[in-house]
Amino acid sequence: MNIIKYRTHTCGELNTNNIGQYVILSGWIHNIRNFGYFSFLDLRDRFGITQLKINNQIYNTSVISNESIITIKGTVLERSKINENLYTGKIEVLVNKIKVLNDSKKIPIIIANKKNNESIRLKYRYLDLRSELLTNNIIMRNKTYIEIRKYLLNCSFLEIDTPILSVPTSEGARNFTVKYRFDQKYSYSLSQSPQIFKQLLMIGGFDKYFQFAKCFRDEDFRRNRQIEFTQLDCEMSFINSDEILKIFERLIIILIKKFNGENIKRIKRITYKEAIEKYGTDKPDTRYSLKFTNITKLVFNDNINIVKPKKQTIAIKIPFYFFKNNNNVYKSLIKTVKTNDIKIKDIVFISNNIVNKAKYNITKKIKNNIKKLVKASKKDIIVIFFDQNFLKLGKLRKTIYKTLRPKLKKKISPLWITKFPLFKQVNNKLKSVHHPFTAPIPEHIKYLKTKPEIVKSQSYDLIINGIEIGGGSIRINKKDLQKKIFSILGYSKQKIKVEFGFFLEALEFGTPPHGGIAFGIERLMSILTLEKDIKNFIAFPKNKYGIDLMCKTPRKIF
Repeated sequence: MNIIKYRTHTCGELNTNNIGQYVILSGWIHNIRNFGYFSFLDLRDRFGITQLKINNQIYNTSVISNESIITIKGTVLERSKINENLYTGKIEVLVNKIKVLNDSKKIPIIIANKKNNESIRLKYRYLDLRSELLTNNIIMRNKTYIEIRKYLLNCSFLEIDTPILSVPTSEGARNFTVKYRFDQKYSYSLSQSPQIFKQLLMIGGFDKYFQFAKCFRDEDFRRNRQIEFTQLDCEMSFINSDEILKIFERLIIILIKKFNGENIKRIKRITYKEAIEKYGTDKPDTRYSLKFTNITKLVFNDNINIVKPKKQTIAIKIPFYFFKNNNNVYKSLIKTVKTNDIKIKDIVFISNNIVNKAKYNITKKIKNNIKKLVKASKKDIIVIFFDQNFLKLGKLRKTIYKTLRPKLKKKISPLWITKFPLFKQVNNKLKSVHHPFTAPIPEHIKYLKTKPEIVKSQSYDLIINGIEIGGGSIRINKKDLQKKIFSILGYSKQKIKVEFGFFLEALEFGTPPHGGIAFGIERLMSILTLEKDIKNFIAFPKNKYGIDLMCKTPRKIF
């Protein structure tokens, strides 16, 4: 039997140590450059690119096209002109035998060109995957999995699978359902997350669990959201929130150092209340230093006749580096605060000169007191707002950054947000801020019946560059408290019994104190590489309508 040997080396392996060796390579034709007597051909596989030198009298390269697959035999030579961008850039292979294994018709997309129409890229995803960008991203994702596994296994975690076909629940996003074959009236739900199952594993005594869980949520698309995604899902017993944050802070710091190069020593923690009052959002981008300062007391204690009646007064310092290259900074700022989304009319600027001083009575003493409170230098600008809510100012903060576009001092800035409210008001009804299994802080349990809206939770989110990467909480481990939370959320006895009856029963059998956390893998990848679109880390993603343009699904099933 004639056995074909396709390669002795990969296309990313050869170097000067291989000079003089006879080698066999196989791969895709990346490009061909014809110089008359000789042609130079770049051969590519997922390991790299090797330059081939081909005598046109021996083989006519004009008969083969880019992206065809060939196998070659030849001798490794030293290159006369080094390509520093390639590991193989100091050598080339002089080819004496070449065989086309599979010819390619004309490629419908330009591989490695980001300007390709997204619909075409998704339709021919198997071709788009050949690009350097996607190849590197998928390889990096695999390396990240290895690092995470290594770290968690060292911390005594067990990797355990949980079901994808699960119980339908009405909490969170819409469910994807799968009909039960034996009775079409019944359905499974594709798991939105392994939340209940990982808690059941703690009841089962497994103490520390993790998995790379497939999650399915029928929700609106964004650049950092897909209906099918992967979550690093973790749960631990006999643990408090501080210990959880320490474990996963170390993991995140390791990943950032390895894949981004930034050396972060610790991740700062602030409460939800601090985040809203300093940044106007629970997902602040702390790469830039715009912060709000409440100066209401200072203003009215000094009897400044700015506004009547007395209203909340907020200042924000805009550092000099934000606008040092912007000659029209005031015009830009005024235009920014009056945009359609924000619509703030009443503002004061303080700099070396008070810009709109005619309308307001601000003495030099008060101006200096405000500058001192917000820690402003002589060159910084302070903007003062009256009677504005923090969420509106949070939008403004982001818009100021996008308008002025300062050069950032940090590439990555992670932050823990803790102590979220347990509930939020939605259409005059209480909803869980995280999910209904989140435990309240112990000292607030007494307020559940009388003042549920003030109750804080034992929860935490990891925010990096203004994006929520993950979050978790300490869980409720007692049946009575869990039932009380369900009741506050307005769940009927029937709903509690049907959807959560088995789980409430499980809580009666010695459930340990436990808590956990989950991270969106694709979002984490996008942050580590500073890529905005999570589709670039998914081998076969859907488009913004949840359609797979390659397989043409969803489709009618006959």
